[in-house]
Amino acid sequence: EVFSMFKRKSAGETMRLFFVTDLHGSDQCWIKFINAAAAYTDRIVVMDRGRVRASGPPAEVLTDELLTEVYREPIRVVPHPFRPTPMVLAARPVPRSGS
Repeated sequence: EVFSMFKRKSAGETMRLFFVTDLHGSDQCWIKFINAAAAYTDRIVVMDRGRVRASGPPAEVLTDELLTEVYREPIRVVPHPFRPTPMVLAARPVPRSGS
């Protein structure tokens, strides 16, 4: 994962460099870090096993139901506390030590 080695500020600055312009004048970026995609793009394509499952604005595409199906893990999508974008969280309870 490209962004795991950056501090948060550097990751955001680097994110701006990853966009490329295609032949039709559209900016495109391929990233796996879903919260960065939600924060920095106006359209997301969610794929599952090589097939497009949903495409559109992050607030419309990133849903609990869809991402739980795609990741095959419980997912919760909540409003980001500081941005007008969704934030994706793992919804599986964290085991406590000694439990």
